Amino acid sequence: GELARSQDDCLALAGLDETLSRHDREREPLAALAGRLAIAMRQCADLNDLEQGFAEANGDCDLLQALADGLDTYKNNLRFLDIRTRLAPELALCSEADALEEQIAAIGGDCTKARALAAGLADQGDPRFAKVREALKAPIADCDRIDRYTRRLAEAGTDCSRLVALERDLKRESVASLRPVSRALGERIGPCRPPPPKPVVAQAPPIPKESGSFAMRGDCSGSLTIDPTAGWNGDLVRDIVTIDPLTSKRVARVTSTNPGCRNCALRKIGRNTWRGDFYYRCSDRVIIPTSYAAYDASGRVICSGNGSGICLGRRR
Repeated sequence: GELARSQDDCLALAGLDETLSRHDREREPLAALAGRLAIAMRQCADLNDLEQGFAEANGDCDLLQALADGLDTYKNNLRFLDIRTRLAPELALCSEADALEEQIAAIGGDCTKARALAAGLADQGDPRFAKVREALKAPIADCDRIDRYTRRLAEAGTDCSRLVALERDLKRESVASLRPVSRALGERIGPCRPPPPKPVVAQAPPIPKESGSFAMRGDCSGSLTIDPTAGWNGDLVRDIVTIDPLTSKRVARVTSTNPGCRNCALRKIGRNTWRGDFYYRCSDRVIIPTSYAAYDASGRVICSGNGSGICLGRRR
C-alpha cells in the first residue's frame, strides 16, 4: 500500500527503499515489493536526469529535442507527465523559430514580408529567435537601401546634378535589388548627358583597279588575266584564262598549278573563257604568284600561263 501511495513521489520512494534495506529483500512478500520498487527508483533516476537536462538546456532546441526523444520511452507513464507538459511549449517555440527561418529563406526581395516578420520579432526576446533576427538583418538592410535610393530618385526630379550624383552612388552598389532603380534612373537621366561626338569615319585605302594580262605558253594562243593585280587583304580578285577558239574546243579543264592550290579549277563562262573568283589573303605586303594550265580530256597539258599579283596587307 505504501508503494502505491508513493508512486508520484520520488522522495517517498527513496524513504521506502531505505526502510526495505533493513530487511531481507529476497524473501516474500518483500521480494515482489522490492522488484517493483527497483523499477520505480530507476524511473526516478531517469526523471532526475531529464529534469537536470531540462534546466541545462536553457532554450537550446537541439538539447530540448533530445530530451523529448528520451521521454518517448515513458509516453504513458504519469511520473513523467509534468516534465512532458513543461517541455511542450519549449518545443513549440523551437518549431516557431524554425518556421520563421524557412519564411526568411523564401522572402526573396519581398520587403513587405521582411518588415512584417521583423515587426513580429520586435517583442520576442527568447534566445531561440536570435538566429532568426540575425537572418533578417540582410533582407531588412537591402529593403532600407532600396527605399533610400527610390526616395532620392523621386526627390531628384529632373535636377541633373542630383541625378548624376545618384547614378554615381548607384554604380558603387552591386546588389541586384537596385536594378529597377537603375533602370528608372536611366530613363530619366538621358537629357542630362552631353550628345555623343560624331564618329570619325576612317577613309579606307582605295581599292586598286588595274588588271594585268599575261600570255599563255604552249600549244595555244591565249592569256591569263588577273583583275586587279593588287589588293588589300580580303579584297576580291578574278583570275580569267582566255584561249583561242580553235584550241579551246580541245580544253577539258583549266586548273591552277600553284603548289597550294593544285585542285583550284576555273569555271567556263563562255565559249573560250574560264574564270575563278578568289580573295587576297595576307597580313603584310607580299607577291602572290598565279599559274594555270589547260588540259585536254586525257589529262595532257595543252598550254599554261604564269602571272602574279600583289597583296598589300591589312587595311590600316
